Amino acid sequence: MARQRDPIPAKRRTLRTVATDYQGPMFFVDIDKTYLLTRFESPLAMAKIPFEGAQDKRPNPGMPALLSSVTGRGYPLFFISASPPQLGKVLLQRMELDGVRPSGVTFKDQLRLLFRGRPRKLVKHVGFKLKALLEYRCELPAQARWILIGDDAESDAMCYSLFADLCAGRWPGYERARVWEKLELEPRESEALEALLLQAPAGDPVERIVILRTRTRARRDLESYGGRLQEARNPMVAALLLLEAGVLEQDEVLRVAAELYQLGLEAELLAAICDARKRGLLAGPTLAGLIEACQGRGYWPDFLELQSGEDASSITRDGPCLPADWLRGGSSW
Repeated sequence: MARQRDPIPAKRRTLRTVATDYQGPMFFVDIDKTYLLTRFESPLAMAKIPFEGAQDKRPNPGMPALLSSVTGRGYPLFFISASPPQLGKVLLQRMELDGVRPSGVTFKDQLRLLFRGRPRKLVKHVGFKLKALLEYRCELPAQARWILIGDDAESDAMCYSLFADLCAGRWPGYERARVWEKLELEPRESEALEALLLQAPAGDPVERIVILRTRTRARRDLESYGGRLQEARNPMVAALLLLEAGVLEQDEVLRVAAELYQLGLEAELLAAICDARKRGLLAGPTLAGLIEACQGRGYWPDFLELQSGEDASSITRDGPCLPADWLRGGSSW
């Protein structure tokens, strides 16, 4: 019997195994615009990408320290990228330079899509990312707590929120048909996702979604999503959110602060902590201790005083993640 072609082609690499009884945090992270400052703004910038070496790839300031702390703690980290697998060797070399040790990487098989005469799918990533997340959901420990990190350059907020809602069973079959239609999926693509949903363990594993801001104005107001989704102006804010969640310790957050400081980005460091104070992302004692530690290392000017907040904002896991009117909203994903 001829082997059936994968309607959403991808290439996966498993680098480290996860214990079957693991119940701690697991991270799923985008690469372009999240981990790396990949440039898509011009045809020339895109043309240079295949010829760049590991040293040429520019990490998002603070992300190497953040992600190396994650893997240094032993938390499984999986990258899901729409980049072609031909870039895999260089990207893994970049991760090694940054001290990031992922458990696995999934790449979108762009060449196979071209050979099949489906060029429109090269820029349609939601179906690919949903499939990758659902495959991991079927294979990885069911009780692990998922933390998803992406950016607002494409559709990560919507994709991650939709994944959480699908896992929670918030979309019955007749409504899922409307979801697949909105995503402009072909019948075989939606059938593949439906098959994975049937295999996936029941329950929503998503504990937190962090979306890095890359635009002055986001295409969609992130505040309209559920309480688990929080925006971050830079990786330092993401680190503060993980500190509040008890996933990282203060010393690890200070590594992110040190990276920003050493790159001459003191303003971004101060803005991140001020943003955390304004939004109530950290409990008062935690924020005060962090500022004191930054002062002791010279990252925080002595003349700047910042009152600590009373309580950290709560993160809820109940209820849908997507905005209530998502299906009615016009968009092409």
